[in-house]
Amino acid sequence: MLLRCNSNDTGFILKTCAMASVLLSSQVSAIELNDSTEIHGFFSQSYINSKNNNYFGESQNGSFDFREAGINIFHEATPTLNFAAQLTSRKAGKTNDGRPRLDYALLDYSFYDKAGLRSGIRLGRTKTPYGFYNLIRDIPNARSGVSVPSSIYFEQLRNSLIATDGGNFYSNLNRDWGSLSFELYSGQTGTDTEMEYYVLQQDLPGKFDDATMRGARILYENLGGSLRLGLTYAHPEFDYIPGTLDPFGAGHVASDMWLYSFQYNQEKWSLTAEYLTADNEVTDFGVLPDRFSNTEAFYIQTDFRISQDVTTYLRYEEQTLDTKDPDGTKFYQPLFGAAHIAFGKNRVVGARWDISENWMLRGEIHNTHGTLWLPKSDNPSLADRKEHWQMLVLQLVYNF
Repeated sequence: MLLRCNSNDTGFILKTCAMASVLLSSQVSAIELNDSTEIHGFFSQSYINSKNNNYFGESQNGSFDFREAGINIFHEATPTLNFAAQLTSRKAGKTNDGRPRLDYALLDYSFYDKAGLRSGIRLGRTKTPYGFYNLIRDIPNARSGVSVPSSIYFEQLRNSLIATDGGNFYSNLNRDWGSLSFELYSGQTGTDTEMEYYVLQQDLPGKFDDATMRGARILYENLGGSLRLGLTYAHPEFDYIPGTLDPFGAGHVASDMWLYSFQYNQEKWSLTAEYLTADNEVTDFGVLPDRFSNTEAFYIQTDFRISQDVTTYLRYEEQTLDTKDPDGTKFYQPLFGAAHIAFGKNRVVGARWDISENWMLRGEIHNTHGTLWLPKSDNPSLADRKEHWQMLVLQLVYNF
């Protein structure tokens, strides 16, 4: 099947869904235009109330400024040729303004399909295979929480990680011991203002150009799905284009990222963990010293299925921007005046209620130390960002 979609409640039309059959299996009925074409959609509205920092809007006063909507279509032209596309809208404070965006649009051609082995290529704008959740991070009821774990999935680099304009080779092998899937990709991807905050801690006259991205992912799942293992490699590169009177030079940012993924499922509970290590280089910015660092991040989450409709979960996550300066006091404090921008530690308690086949309600409480993944566009003043912050998030989702 496909993903999900729906319409937005503030003037932006609909936005989101597509790669369904290639990405995710849906438990809800789609709109079937004919035997070979399906449409899915979703809409989510969230309420966020935070303390000390803003998150996706003026959330310290309570905010409804986080909503998502989308619609996707999947068309099987022939047994070997498919088309999928998804249009999305995401309003998330000042980080995303809700304008419709083509999430992906691709042709999927399978050139080999025999004896349990299927191989093919995807061309166009394809979702980036990264970890367990990147392919479905735009689908609210498919995620591990209100949002995917920020320590691993980098909300501040969202536009760079979400999709790639280029090509993707894939191969899937099914045997009695389980399934093995492999993807290899290369292409261009977008950036936004959050990238400037992430590297330079401020919104500058210049901007980061579109990034080049290449990488690969391999996933194993045993028969029955109780065990899932994954290994992802990603190599993004960004170039900074200075603006008028810009204090920074034409800098370059590159990273080699390795992500290890693990999930164990039982009838009443699941355990999921992912660990990331990344070697980074930030060079040629002029007044900013050249920097070579290693980032480490992880999360561990346990889900408890109380009933068929109710699931509770606990998550702990961490991200350290530079393992040689874990508390940020050696480099980030002297240069930027704040050490807490160099790390993040978060505890999450949440629950999900599947109200019906099409409706879902989710709630979470976050207790966070550090501001590494705090949305900087919603907190532009570094001096005003608080090291310790909390938030309550409620989310209502409709999908079809």
